[in-house]
Amino acid sequence: MQRPQWLFAWLRAPNTDMQPSTLAVASALFLALASCSTNNYSFADRDGLPPNVGVLEQARQELAAVPGKTENGLGDVSWFPLIALNAEIYNVSDPQMPKGTGYTDLDAYGPLFMFVNVETYKYDEQQRLYERTEGSSYLWGLMRSKRNDVRVPSGWRVDREKSILFGLLRWPAEYYTTNLPIDRLTAVVPPASSDSKLEPVDTDR
Repeated sequence: MQRPQWLFAWLRAPNTDMQPSTLAVASALFLALASCSTNNYSFADRDGLPPNVGVLEQARQELAAVPGKTENGLGDVSWFPLIALNAEIYNVSDPQMPKGTGYTDLDAYGPLFMFVNVETYKYDEQQRLYERTEGSSYLWGLMRSKRNDVRVPSGWRVDREKSILFGLLRWPAEYYTTNLPIDRLTAVVPPASSDSKLEPVDTDR
């Protein structure tokens, strides 16, 4: 558990004009004491690229091999009550899912989590990606977007949807492609000509 040091420095400000009111002190103290940060692994900055699943799986196995350790996965979570939440988790898949592993990156911030972004990656036992989902929510869900990429024999099936007014107006789309905008296995950006491989599919949802 880590407590933010800025709070205590602020409370010790020598300038009396900067001293906070009792209510402000109480509110800040409550938030600071309730906030926390916990992790057993420091994830590398992905710079918008897919996670390096080989490195993550090796770290997960090394952690699981440590005597006395009960964790099955890697995690880095920071929480500031009702203001910010950041979580990166890599773990074995849930029992109801195919055997393998999964990675999640969640960022939520703003009052009562006004803005939320999340990415999930699902891998099989050979560490081959078979599904990826990314979603965003703005102004508590007033505007939303979601994309789901699923591996199929011919390449990838892509489901996309944008909505406004809390989902009352929706624009879904589905198509098939042999390449994604960024290849989720190699992080290699395919040439622009790959756009010609898109096969639109009408969806009446």
